[in-house]
Parts: sequence; structure tokens; C-alpha cells
Amino acid sequence: MPTIVNQSFFIRNLTIPNCTSGAGLERILSYIAKYEPECLLKIFGYPLYKLFGTESSSRMTDLLNGAEYNDGEGNLQKWQGLKHDTDISLIANYVYFYYQQTMAQLSTGSGTSVSNPESAEAVSPAEKMANAWNFFSSEVYDMTHFLWLKKDGSGTRVYPEFSYDQFLETRRISRPIDPYLSF
Repeated sequence: MPTIVNQSFFIRNLTIPNCTSGAGLERILSYIAKYEPECLLKIFGYPLYKLFGTESSSRMTDLLNGAEYNDGEGNLQKWQGLKHDTDISLIANYVYFYYQQTMAQLSTGSGTSVSNPESAEAVSPAEKMANAWNFFSSEVYDMTHFLWLKKDGSGTRVYPEFSYDQFLETRRISRPIDPYLSF
């Protein structure tokens, strides 16, 4: 399955320096290759994840790019999609969280240490990580509503592969976190 996000998603609040060429680009692409499939598998569950990678249909396009649906009370809602505005994605926020977690500590020949640059003061990435995770959490919350409540014209759920157990598991693993915790 081709990746949904690329290095162009790592701007504004998700800025990663030097990720447009050379070693920086290789590093972020390796994080995307590892964490994008992990993210999708966790939030979709295996049955929907497998179909998302193989099925070419309007329902999978809606999941990727967003679509309207009626909530449980008949109100029209809009799911933004796994990616929107060409550079915003819950996946990029998930990848960024794990990228920052890894980069906050450096492995050296004598163990793991915290970076201490001479010309700048090292600052904990915890707040930026929490912000990225909480954006991911909010988007996943909206996605679970969409997957559970989207129905076709006859009232049948469009995503029956997304079970109630998966709904609960997705909500559990994507809970918001306190920005003042250390990672």
C-alpha cells in the first residue's frame, strides 16, 4: 500500500528540520514507513486495514479524503478524512509523536543520553508531543463516529468491518494525554 503522508506534512506545529533531503529525508521516510501502517492497523483493526489497502471503492476514498454522514440524531456531519488540506493528517501527528519520542534521547556508545547542544538549551518535547497526540486523538474520535454511523441509502452501515469491539479498542488506544506529563 502506498503511504498517505510524506515529508511535506511535517510543517507548522509538526516541523521537523532538514527533512527535505539527505539523511533527514531518509530518517522521516523511515518513520513514515514504520508508523503509518502501525497507526492504520491500530485505529482500523485488521479487517478494515486489509480492505483499505486493497479495495478501490468510494467508501475507501471517503475514509481517506472525508465525507458527510448523519449522526445518531439525524444531524449532518463531516468527517475530514485521514488527510485533508494536502498537509494535515492524523497519521502525520502519530508519526511526529513517535519521531519526537525517539529524537529526545540519543543512543551513544555508553548508553542513552539527552542531547545537550552547546549553543542552545535543550527543551523537553513533551508539550509538542502531547499536542500532536491530542490532535491525533481528536481526529480518531471523529473517525470512529464516521465509521460507526455512516450508512448507505438503505440504512446499512457502510463499514461493517469496523466492529463494536474495534470501536472501543480504537477509542481506548487514542485517548488524549496530559501535555504536562513527561514521556
